[in-house]
Amino acid sequence: MRRRAGRARLDTGRRRVADHALGLLTRQALRRGPPDRLALIGLGELAARSTCDIEPLLVRALRMRRPCPPGSALVTLTGGRAGPDEDREGHWRAISLEQLMAGTTLNQTLVDQASHLLEHPWELRSRAYGLNFAIRVALQVSPASTLTWVASDPKGTTAPLLEAIGHVVGCSRHAGPLIEALLRCNSPLLRLMGARALGKSGWEDRDPTEMAAAHERLIAAGWSRADAHWIVAQRLKDLSHRRFAARRHVTELEVQRARDFRAPNAPRLSWEVDLAEAAARRLEEAKARLTQVEAGVATLVNLLAKTWPAEIDAVSVRTRIDSCVVGGNAMRLELAEALPLGDARQAMLDDLLRRFDDQLGLRDPARAFQEYFLIRGPEIFAEIRIATRALVLRHEQDEKGVGLRAGQRINRLSIGARALLGRPFARARSHVRHQSATARLACALTFALEVANALAIEREAEARELAKLGVEHAGDLLRKVPDTEWVSPYVEQLACVAVWTMRDGLAPDQRRAWALDPMLQPFARAFAAWTDSNFVAERRECAEHLFTTAGQPALDTRIERFGYDAALTLLDAALATHRSDPRAIQTLRTMWSETEANFAPYGRDPFPARALLDAASAILPLKADPALSHTLMARLC
Repeated sequence: MRRRAGRARLDTGRRRVADHALGLLTRQALRRGPPDRLALIGLGELAARSTCDIEPLLVRALRMRRPCPPGSALVTLTGGRAGPDEDREGHWRAISLEQLMAGTTLNQTLVDQASHLLEHPWELRSRAYGLNFAIRVALQVSPASTLTWVASDPKGTTAPLLEAIGHVVGCSRHAGPLIEALLRCNSPLLRLMGARALGKSGWEDRDPTEMAAAHERLIAAGWSRADAHWIVAQRLKDLSHRRFAARRHVTELEVQRARDFRAPNAPRLSWEVDLAEAAARRLEEAKARLTQVEAGVATLVNLLAKTWPAEIDAVSVRTRIDSCVVGGNAMRLELAEALPLGDARQAMLDDLLRRFDDQLGLRDPARAFQEYFLIRGPEIFAEIRIATRALVLRHEQDEKGVGLRAGQRINRLSIGARALLGRPFARARSHVRHQSATARLACALTFALEVANALAIEREAEARELAKLGVEHAGDLLRKVPDTEWVSPYVEQLACVAVWTMRDGLAPDQRRAWALDPMLQPFARAFAAWTDSNFVAERRECAEHLFTTAGQPALDTRIERFGYDAALTLLDAALATHRSDPRAIQTLRTMWSETEANFAPYGRDPFPARALLDAASAILPLKADPALSHTLMARLC
C-alpha cells in the first residue's frame, strides 16, 4: 500500500513537472517562429493529455504577429482532415453532422440542434486532437477565413469544427469576433450557432434587454427582419422555462412555510425559530428572483411586439412564433396584448380563439360529442378566461358588439347540446354523448357569462342582454344534470358564475327562485341561497337544509373529491357573504362539523375550512397559505 501510494505521489509530481516543462518549451518555441505542421499536431496531442493550458499562449503569440496568419493556413498545417480512427469511430455521427451542415433553410429543428451543440460541445467527443486544437486556435486568430475554408469542404472536419466552436464561444475571451463571423457565414447551421450565442440560454444572468442589441446585430449582419425577429423569439422559450421554475420554487417554499404555520401556537425552540427565519429569507429571495424573471419576460414580449416584421404576412410570423411558445395560450395572450392594433394582433387573437373553439368543440359539435370531455377543471377555466380576454380585445372596435360575437361563437354547440339533452333517456342511450354535451355546454355558457362580466361600462346594455340569456340557459342546464355525473366541476363553476352575475346586477336576480326550485342541482340551490343574505334571514331552516344536502359526499366514490371541493367553495361564499353576522357564522360552523364528519372516511385536509371559519369568527387572521389564496375570504381579509 505504501509503495502504491508513493508511486501515485511520484507520478503526480512527475506530471506536474512535465506540464511545467511543456509550458516552458512552448514559450521558447514560439519565440523562434510560428509552428510547422508536426509541431502544431504535437502541441494539440500534448494539450489533450496535459493540464497545462498552452492554447492561450499560442493564440496570443499568433495574434501579435504581423501580418496575422490566416486561419486556413493553420488548419492546413495539420492535414485538414480527421484521421482514419476518427472516421471509423463515429461514421454515423459524421454523416448526421454533415447533413446538418448541408441544410439550406432555417427551421426550428436546426435551431434546436445549434443550441444543443453550443451548450454541449463535449458530447461530440472528437478524437482528432491535433485538428481540433488547430481549429480552436484558428477560430480565435482568424475566424472568418477559418470558417470559409472549413465550411467549403466539411467532410472529415465537421465534428472537430462544431466542437471547437462550442469551446471557443463558451470558454474563450475571443468569442466576439467568432460570433460576428458565424452570423455572416453562408452555412445556416453556423449562422444559427452564432445567433443563438447572442442569447444563449445557458447564460442565466444575461439581461433580456440585451436582446434588443442582439436584434440590431442580426440586422447589421445581413439577416432579414423576419429571421432576426424569429431568432430573438427563441429567447422567449428560455425565459418561459425559467419563469416556470421560479414559480414552482416559490410555491414549494410557500407550501413548506405554510406547513409550519399550520401547527398550533406552541412555544418554539431557538433552532426552530432560526429555521423559520431562514425559510422566510429563502422565500423572499425566490420571490425577488421571480419578479426579475417576470420583468425579463415582459421586456422581451414588448421587444417582439416592437420589432414585429411587416414584410411578411402576420399569419406566417405567428406560425414561427408558435415554435417558441412554452406557456401555452397564456403566453400567446401576453404577446397579443403587447401588439398594437393591426393585422398582427388580429392574427394572434384569432389563433387564440380558434384554439379555444377546438378545445370546446364549438366549430363541429356533433363530432365533439362523440368523445368524452375530460379536460381538468382548472385547465379549462383558465382557457375560458384567456378566450374571454381575447374575444374582448379582438372585437373591441367591432360595431356588432362583443356580446353578439360571443353568442354567435357558442350558438351551434348550444343548439346541438340542448337538443341532445332534451331527448328521452339521452343519458341511457349514450353516456359518452350525454357527458360530453353537458360538460361542453356548461363551459360554453360559463364563457358567455365571463364575457358579459368583462365588458366595459360603455357596453352595459350589451352585457346585460348577454348575461340574461346566459343565466336563463344556465338554469335550464342545471335542471337536467344528474348528481353523480362526471360533469360536476364544470356545472358547479357555471352555477358560481351565474349566481355572482345575478348578485352583481347584470342579470335579473333569480337567486330566491333558484334556491326554492326542487329540480335544480343541489349545489346551485345552496349557492344561490347562501349568497343572498335576505333569503337566509327569512328562511334559515331551508338554507340550512340546502347547505347540508349540498355537503353530502357523492354516491360515486370516483368523484368524491369534486363533492368536497364544491362544499368548501360553498362554505367560502357563505362566510364571505355573512361575515358580519355572528349567528350565521356559528350556524355554518355547526353545519360544517357535520359535513367534515361525512367526508372523514376519505381523509380530506381539514385545515382550509377551519382557517376560513376562524377568520370569519375573528378568532385568528387568515394566514397566507397557498391552499387559501384563491378563496373569497382571502380577497376580503
